[in-house]
Order: sequence, then C-alpha cells, then structure tokens
Amino acid sequence: MLKIKNLKKVYPDDSGRKLPVVEIEEFNLKEGESIALYGESGSGKTTFLHLVAGILKIDEGSIHFNGLEMHRLGEHQRDLIRARSIGYVFQSFHLLQGYTVLENLLIAMAFAGKVEASRAKRFLEVVGLANRMNHAPHQLSVGQQQRVALARALINQPKLLLADEPTGNLDLGNASIAIELIKELCADNKTAMIIVSHDPKVISSFENKLDWSDLNRAADNLASL
Repeated sequence: MLKIKNLKKVYPDDSGRKLPVVEIEEFNLKEGESIALYGESGSGKTTFLHLVAGILKIDEGSIHFNGLEMHRLGEHQRDLIRARSIGYVFQSFHLLQGYTVLENLLIAMAFAGKVEASRAKRFLEVVGLANRMNHAPHQLSVGQQQRVALARALINQPKLLLADEPTGNLDLGNASIAIELIKELCADNKTAMIIVSHDPKVISSFENKLDWSDLNRAADNLASL
C-alpha cells in the first residue's frame, strides 16, 4: 500500500550547505498494517510524515501510495489525496478554533467531497463526544480535543493514518485511552498507521516498532548537531 525507495529530503544549514534530513533506502507498509517509530527529537521523523502525506515535496526518490506515484504529483493533487485517503493527527491538534467540533469534522469531509452530517455525528458518538459536538475546541479538555483531532483524521475512512506524537500533550490515563481508541478505529476501517512517539509505553503497545535511526541514514548526523 505504501512503498518508499531512495527517499531524500535536504535543507540548507546556516552556511548554505545542503543537509540531509531524511534519507531512507526502502520502507514498505501493507494495507491495515501499523508501525511505531521512535527516536531522538529533531531527527527528521515529522519531516518524514510530512513527505508521506504530501505536505512536503521530496527531493529525491519515490513514494508510491495506494497505486499512485505521489512524488510525481503537483501540490493540488497531493492535497486531494491527503483529504480523501490520508488521515493526519498532529501533536498540537490544529483544530479550527472558530468552528464547533461537528463543523471541524464536516469541513474535513467537505475537502474530500463527501459531506454527511449524520455520519459525522455517529463518529463523535464513537469517540465519546456526542454531547460536545456543538462546543468550540477551546471549550474542551485537552483529552477531548485529542479525540476530535482523531475523529477528524479518520472521518473520511483513509487508507493511511499518520500520527505525530498523538499523546504528547496528554496525561498517562488519557494517553492510554487515546492509543486504544486509535487502534480500534484503525482496525474497524482497515486503516494502516504510522505512529511517531517518544513514550516508551506507547511504543511498547505496538507489535511492529522501528528505531528511526535504523531507517533514516541521516538521523544520527542530525541528532549530533
């Protein structure tokens, strides 16, 4: 479902020298498969997720997602694929503060071209927020905001979920609840997942886990800077 080969992303440093941030020879993910990535902060994990999601354009290599050559597509095409087939849970949630919880989900559905209010309401019931759907995000607890972010990421039944430190702002109890909810929803929809986390308890809860420095040849250089 996801095939990556010879992927490379570079950024200029203060001297103008091009510094490799992501350098991956090969990475594969099957449909419905989940993998947890762990590694040093600032070593390129978020950049990797952004490349997979099409938020960033790669410099070299190839990303094949669900039969599409992501690396050959323009920004608008990548945006459409992300809206329809790739869910993303950001560490800081990125909820639209001027809209209600329900409207946050409906807007995500609109980007994918399939708005269905009844389905959005059912989804909020699943994540335990049926009585909060007309609240604004700032009126919710951090744990509740995280569940809204998760619901928004999965509302369009994506083929792939990318989760960047999804429990980073949560206490231990809410973090455990969030991970179980993520797993359950992905399993129900046969959604593949790549999760990045610093939390050993989160990483240990996944059968498939991978040290980022074993995957990214540029990671050790970045961590030493």
